[in-house]
Amino acid sequence: MIEASFTHLLVQHFNQPSLEKIFSLLALSDLRTGKLAFAKSLELVDTDIECFVRKMSEMRNAFVHNVTNVNIHIKDFLAGFDKNKRKEYKTGFLFGYKDKQNIQLRQNKDTYDVKRIIQLFSVATFDEVPKLSIWFGSLVCLRQIYSHVILAQIRVQKQDLNEQITTLLENAIVTPQLLEEDDHQED
Repeated sequence: MIEASFTHLLVQHFNQPSLEKIFSLLALSDLRTGKLAFAKSLELVDTDIECFVRKMSEMRNAFVHNVTNVNIHIKDFLAGFDKNKRKEYKTGFLFGYKDKQNIQLRQNKDTYDVKRIIQLFSVATFDEVPKLSIWFGSLVCLRQIYSHVILAQIRVQKQDLNEQITTLLENAIVTPQLLEEDDHQED
């Protein structure tokens, strides 16, 4: 789902539906030519989302390329790594937060930050239920992608409106001149 979302994000950003097949064939997390590299260079994803997606891709690749992992649980899979590797995964999946005390839930006095609330759930569940934590992290990732898709669509609508206004203004300027020319021809 995340990979397809990145394809959709890039297509919407460039407003070129014809690019969908090309973007869909790109690897998700290739550092130089992947969808994530495009999104990062276009400033469509934060560093924490980039790290999350890279760690998820890395874990997915480790999972699917080893047939013995077919029945393993994520918690057991992560426990099989040394301390440093587990810490890398935890840092990536938790957006750099080490514990829930560091997460500021309020945007201001009256408003909570939905992204931070979801990240809090992610941090709170990682050690016991990493699968749920990764799911919460995926929600944060998809939320950011969706917000950029909406911004891209608004940008396109704004361009369309500007073109329509320009055309209307050009017609408003041309029309009186044509009327004046018609008046002179009648004389």
